[in-house]
Amino acid sequence: MSNWIRRLFVIVSIGGGFAGCAITTDQIFQSDQSLGFYAVSIVVALAYAAGIYGGVKLIEDEERGMSFLSWYFVAQIPYLISPVFSYQFTSGFTAFAAVGSNGSSWGIFYGGRWMFSLLQSGDPGFAFGANFFALWAAWYLRMMLKRKRTEAESPVPEE
Repeated sequence: MSNWIRRLFVIVSIGGGFAGCAITTDQIFQSDQSLGFYAVSIVVALAYAAGIYGGVKLIEDEERGMSFLSWYFVAQIPYLISPVFSYQFTSGFTAFAAVGSNGSSWGIFYGGRWMFSLLQSGDPGFAFGANFFALWAAWYLRMMLKRKRTEAESPVPEE
């Protein structure tokens, strides 16, 4: 993995994790919500903390960091809105596109954003999409991890 790509992943995971964790914990302390909101917010704050951990791991142990961050980015790929279940989790950098009952939408964001709901009252409509940066990041990290493991397993020619 090139140094520039590694730096990008470190900045996106640590910076996005910190921003998301800060925003989420701020919401916890400034809102008068249901117990369910607090439970989900704590889980989300821990997920953002996992991004910080993954970025540090990438610095300390490249192979373990790549593996951990690839799964962290997989969790950021889906974008789903429905009356039954809605989900979006992004950290660091997001480039997403979605199509749904209210037309199409797209966006580019920095920082952290999340949305989670079950059995939504009202009619939020339907939409599905993907975070294409996270899709690329997960693919790239898995590809680099596979390459690194293949190189480690291949025999070294003797002279």
